Amino acid sequence: MLEKEGKIRIAIGAPKGSLEKCFDELIQRTGLVPEWKGYQGYVDTGNCVELMFHRLRPQDIPRYISRGDLDIGVIGQDCLRESGFKRVIEITPLPFTRAGTKRSVKVVLFVRQDSQICSPRDISKTTKIATEYPKIAKKYLRKLGIKAVIELSHGATESIVRAGFADAGIDIVDGGNTILENDLKEIDEVMKSITVLVANPRAVADSNKGKVIEKLKTLLLEALEAT
Repeated sequence: MLEKEGKIRIAIGAPKGSLEKCFDELIQRTGLVPEWKGYQGYVDTGNCVELMFHRLRPQDIPRYISRGDLDIGVIGQDCLRESGFKRVIEITPLPFTRAGTKRSVKVVLFVRQDSQICSPRDISKTTKIATEYPKIAKKYLRKLGIKAVIELSHGATESIVRAGFADAGIDIVDGGNTILENDLKEIDEVMKSITVLVANPRAVADSNKGKVIEKLKTLLLEALEAT
């Protein structure tokens, strides 16, 4: 966002969904308490800096950062890699998950317990893999020299695989409970993912915005260390 009336305005992508509660609690611990109206929050720091929070799905945040509509945001590395946008840079890890723990989560390849697929090498070109991460899935399979049918899912990937609508799935897990509850088994780790603070590189390079972003990074890290 542009500076206006002598104030530095920072547009922040606040994650909606699984990271929402942890993010809100972290922001409050920094002492910055947004005044929310619907999906937008506002903080006037009192020293010529205004923070505008925009509640968005994490999958959408990289697009708006890349375009310059947002200056910074908080998302998982899985969302960043799946987005494929180049004009988005990682500023710092923020090691908390949707469960609130200070660790990473995993994107994994899984199948039904009774599946004949016991490892990635058992996948064939006719194997149907359901996933919300088609780009990550294709890159993973290409690295292994494996071909398969990638089918985009819009959530509940475990249910799709359990029902037999797909032979395997690639999805994020945080503790593995949903995998076990759906009578599935993990057969490989595709990637680890942690929550990260990301930014538009032009905003970071800006003499005014860059200083504010650095200060926000420090406040977030200090708040995490205090938990």
